[in-house]
Amino acid sequence: MGLRLAGPSQGIAKRVFGVDCNGVEAAAELTLVARRNNSLSSGGRFLVLGSLAAVVLAISLGFALSGAWLILPFAGLELLVVGLAFRCMEQRAA
Repeated sequence: MGLRLAGPSQGIAKRVFGVDCNGVEAAAELTLVARRNNSLSSGGRFLVLGSLAAVVLAISLGFALSGAWLILPFAGLELLVVGLAFRCMEQRAA
C-alpha cells in the first residue's frame, strides 16, 4: 500500500521529502516515529510536585485562616490527583 497524494500537496511532498509520492518506494522511505517525551527526571517530578504543594497549601491556608476552611480538603485532593498522575507517568516512562 503506497502513499498517494494528488494536487498541490504532491509537489510539496516531492520538494520536502525528495521522493516520488505515487510509488511503493515512497511508503518505504517515509517513516514516522512517535516517542514519549521523557524530559522530566524522577527528581524533577518530585521537585515540581513539592513546589506546587507548597504554593497550593500556602494559598489554601490563607483562605482557611480567613474563614473559608473548606478549601483545605479540596487542595489536598488536588495535590493527591496530581501526585497520582506523576506516579502514573513515572511508571509508564520506564
